[in-house]
Order: sequence, then C-alpha cells, then structure tokens
Amino acid sequence: AIGMLLGMFYDEEGTSETKDALDELRLVVERAETAGVEEELVETVRTKLAELEREVNKQLRIVVRHSFSGELLTMLRMNPKDTAANLCALVHQQLGDIGVALRIVFGDQLLEHQATLADAGVCDGDTVFIVQTPLRCLTASLDGTARIHELQRGECHETMIADLDGQIVSASLSPISSALLTVSSEGRASLWCSHTGQPLCELQGEVMSCSFAADGRSIVSVSDDGVARIWCSETGVCMQKLQMQDQSLGGDRAEEDEDDWEELRFAAFSPNSDMIVTCRGKVASVWEAKGGKFVKSFYGHQERIKFAAFSPDGLLMISASADSTARIWDVASGECLRVLTGHTREVLSATFSPNGERMLTASYDGTVRIWDFFSGECTMSLPADNNVVNSAMFSFDGSMVLVASGSEIIRLFSSETGECCMSLSGHEDWVRSAAFSPDGMLVASASYDNTARIWNILSGECVKVLVGHTSPLVIAEIVS
Repeated sequence: AIGMLLGMFYDEEGTSETKDALDELRLVVERAETAGVEEELVETVRTKLAELEREVNKQLRIVVRHSFSGELLTMLRMNPKDTAANLCALVHQQLGDIGVALRIVFGDQLLEHQATLADAGVCDGDTVFIVQTPLRCLTASLDGTARIHELQRGECHETMIADLDGQIVSASLSPISSALLTVSSEGRASLWCSHTGQPLCELQGEVMSCSFAADGRSIVSVSDDGVARIWCSETGVCMQKLQMQDQSLGGDRAEEDEDDWEELRFAAFSPNSDMIVTCRGKVASVWEAKGGKFVKSFYGHQERIKFAAFSPDGLLMISASADSTARIWDVASGECLRVLTGHTREVLSATFSPNGERMLTASYDGTVRIWDFFSGECTMSLPADNNVVNSAMFSFDGSMVLVASGSEIIRLFSSETGECCMSLSGHEDWVRSAAFSPDGMLVASASYDNTARIWNILSGECVKVLVGHTSPLVIAEIVS
C-alpha cells in the first residue's frame, strides 16, 4: 500500500522541502486524501505511518540480559513512557517461548508491570535483566478431574490431580506451595499435591466454596450450615469459625429485617490476607483473619449481595447485589462512599482496577460496565454476546477488559475507549471463563467444548489447545 501511494503521489522536486522519509510519507497521505483515493488503502498507510512515528520517537536503547546467566538476549528501542509490561511483550516476541512468565529487574528493583521505564529510572544504554518463570495451566472440569499442564516450549506435559466421583465446581492452586484445592458438587473440599496428584487432606463438613489467602497459609470456606470457617492450608484443620455474637453487633442488628440475615453464601480474603469479607443476605461483614474477630457490618443493599471484593490497598470494599447496584464502602468507617446505579438486573460481580481508580461490574442484564471511582459514574458499557456474561476482569495494567460471554469467542476491550481490540476465536462451544497469565501476555479460556485454550494476546493466536477432559470445563488458570 505504501509503495502504491508513493508511486502515485511522490514528488521528487518537492523532496527538498521535506525533512526525512516520514515527512515524505505524511505528504503522500495528504495528497492521496485530497485526490479521493480509496479510504481503506489510505487508512492502511496511516496506520503504518503511526507505527513508524512511534518507532522514531523511541529514545531509549535498552540491553536485555538473562538474570542468571547474564547472556545477551536482545537489544531494544523503547519510549520512556513505555511500561515494564510493554518491554516484556517485546522480549516475548524476540524469544518466542510463551510458556514462561517474564519479570524485569533493573538495578536492585523488580519492576511492577504498570511501572514506566522513566519512573524506574531507566536511561539510554542501560541494561535490564529478565527473570523467566515456567508457566502451568490448571484446568478443572465437570468430569470430576483437575489437571496441571506444563506450558514451556515443546510438548505440553500434563498431570491429572483430582479424580472425584462428583463434578468439580471450583479449583485453585496455593500461592506458596504445591497444594491444589478442589470443591466438588457434593460439598467435598480436598487438598492435593499438584506434583504427584496424591491427596493431602480434606476439609470437614460439606463445603459450598473456598479459596486460599494471598499468603497461602490459610483457607476461608462457606459451608452448607451457613458458617464461614478459616482452615490451615497445610493440615486442613479448622482454626476458626466466623460467627456473630449478639454483643458484637450493637444496635445495627436490631434495626435490620430478619431477611437481611439469611444464609451466608460468600467469603473472601483481603489482598494482604489480614481481613475477610462475608456476605449474608443484604449484609456484608468484615472480620479479622487472625483470630476471626468480627469488625463491622455494612448495610444499604435492598436485595441479596452476590459478591464482594477489597480494593488493592484493602482500604475499600465493593459489593455486588441482586438489587441491580454495586456499592463502594470505606472499610474502616463502614460508610457507603458510592452507589453504582445503571444496571437493569442483578449484578453478579464487581472488582477494582489494579490502581483502584476504576471498577468493573458484570450483570445479568448482559453488560459489563466500567466506573470511575472519583465520580461514581459509568464511563462505558460493554455488550456481552447473547446478553450473557460468564466472566470479566481487568488486565494487570488496567488497560484492557477480558470478557467471556454467551458465545465461542473471548473479547478484549480497551478500558479507555470501550473498543473491542481483539476477538479470540477457536472454541466450538460457549466459553465459561477466561483469565490472564501472571505477566498478562497470555489468556487461558475454559469452554463447554471440553477444552481449554491458551492465547497469545499480542497476536491473537491460539498457541495451545489443552485436551483430555470429557465434560465442560469450569476453570482454566495460568500460574507460575
């Protein structure tokens, strides 16, 4: 396209007025627009021109070496405003091995993915070091099995971990050990060794849901008796029950209807593992994780709370309710800071962006919405295929939203513009869930077609299809 337009509109006599090849290309585009050349052709050249301008504006020459061997991996040109995630993406392109997560070390600091090179103090000619961590993918299925798939270059090895009589409804890997936690449809919660597939222990009673703390040392569960419990992740011993005591509730309890205190259905840790939020009816409550002491209850929702999550710094909490709203709370005071209104049916989930300045909600009304924390306003509404939202999450730098909805396609949206910037196609049935890898370079998707797929979000290519399950998958999660 560039060659065609240059041939049509390049003016040799006028080249003395141009500073460089980019000026010449800009002039050619202007002449083509004036002459009414086909828009698609001109747009192709405009896109290439923008790429060339970005490349020319890159001011940093960066040497990239392996953190352990010191081997020279590549040399790149970057802009000071580029992030560590941008640098990792370029290194991934150079290395070609999607089965590893990359982190950047500069000096004595491990750079966060959203940190800019300028903020990190990276200058022209500096050397950064790459830490490579092998990636695995956890899959769990209604066939009663969970599997671990090694994703490094070459053959994809897998280990079958759990093999239960009933269906697996949830599964997660410990952040600090080899333990795998599964919950079956019969209420059986089990811990397994993810290396050997051998069972370690079971949590007593019928468990509806459970999850690890971020530090991996404990587990919080919700049981069929409506009680939340804290368990030791090493031994499976119950360390604490989270139960209300009348003297702890003050006057708030008496002011609420009995309907507010129906069966407990949800519990989750804060990011630093110090606090736990539980949801019972219309009321959310916060507890100290160590000792299980009741801290505060949060009132305001008109219908049952479906989900709750802390902000990245743990100071705020967001709750999603069947009353079609989400609410943002100050954890210390219990004050409701924002009521997010706009959804027309119950809200299924609500989370904060990595910087805490935006929120993401998913609803039965078939939309995913992005909200501004400071104004409480909805900045954009993202449609779901067939009006069904199965999962939605921010990328680790907050720039994208990953949505699995009522179709075989996973979609990536810009969180700034709402534009669908990539569609990942390949599954043969609806996608139940999708999630980013730890470095944000890959996406894992779990489908009703009995497979999981691994996607490269730089190219949109499906790089691995994980087979072996005989029933629909409930989760596919990439971990390091």
